[in-house]
Amino acid sequence: MAPSAPPPILAVEGLSLCLQGRCLLAEVDLTLAPGEIVGVVGPNGAGKTTLFRLISGGLKPTRGRVRLQGRDVTGWPPHRLCRSGLVRTFQIPQPFPEMTAAENVRIALWFGKNRQEAEGSQDRTIHELLAVVGLGAKAHRPGRDLTLSEQRRLEVARALATRPRVLLLDEIAAGLSPKAVGEAADLILRLQARGLSLLVIDHFLTLTARVSSRLLALDRGRVIALGPPKEVLNHPDVLAAYLGVGQAGDYEELSL
Repeated sequence: MAPSAPPPILAVEGLSLCLQGRCLLAEVDLTLAPGEIVGVVGPNGAGKTTLFRLISGGLKPTRGRVRLQGRDVTGWPPHRLCRSGLVRTFQIPQPFPEMTAAENVRIALWFGKNRQEAEGSQDRTIHELLAVVGLGAKAHRPGRDLTLSEQRRLEVARALATRPRVLLLDEIAAGLSPKAVGEAADLILRLQARGLSLLVIDHFLTLTARVSSRLLALDRGRVIALGPPKEVLNHPDVLAAYLGVGQAGDYEELSL
């Protein structure tokens, strides 16, 4: 008998948000397996960020459930979710500008689950996390002096410092050069290799397709496709949502 699949680390069940008679998100179902990367794609206004905000506690759903490792965490505030192993990053990074990169990560360590960690151990952890995101040489650089790409990676290091099991990455490659986009994809795969499960939003669909085992496509708050990347990005409804066409095409051109 074949071994059964492990239970999902994250399960979204019928998640909906309706305000003043308008549904911003409607009946979204999604599971995330341990160690899996799932990309969330869709044109502007499709509901991607709304989905992230509902999962991470920034908004409360009008219907549906969010389960983390089988536990109902629907509507939990972000700080409680963070200390339970689920954390998100933001498209616009906001480091403490006067603090160094290392100090920014230290603040996240204090906020996270292991706040009683000894100072010497904290120093080693900070060094390791900055190295993971490629900022080992910038540990003493103030946050304000980092480039956009570096600030995004610092945002990831701060998220890692809270000891997450599930990480939601929001537009880690937005506005970056092609080289930096490739580095962002490599970073995502390194995070997966550390045992993280990830949900990823990014307008660079080639990046999303490269790192994800499955894609969830949204349009106007509803799921229009879910499956392997090439299948989803060539789905007629996805092509219609992005380009106004209804026939298969080359998904590598969809980098909106």
